[in-house]
Amino acid sequence: MGYYGKAVLWTKMVLMSLAGVNALYFHLTTYRSVAKCDRDPMLPYAGRMAGIVSLVLWAGVIIFGRLTAYNWFTYDGS
Repeated sequence: MGYYGKAVLWTKMVLMSLAGVNALYFHLTTYRSVAKCDRDPMLPYAGRMAGIVSLVLWAGVIIFGRLTAYNWFTYDGS
C-alpha cells in the first residue's frame, strides 16, 4: 500500500496498459499481412510504427519502474 499514492507507479501502469493496447492493435491489424512482409525488402509503415511505439512504451515502463523506489511525487492523502 506504500506505493499506491506514487505518481511514478501510476505512470508505469498507464504505460503498461498502452503497451498492451499497442500489441492488441498490432495483432488485429498489421499482423494479418505478415506473409506479405516476408517478400518485401522493407517492413510496412504500420509495422515499423508499432515497433517504435512498443520500444518507447517498454523503455518508459522500465524507467518508471526503476524510479518507483524513490519518494518523488508521492500523494499521502492529506
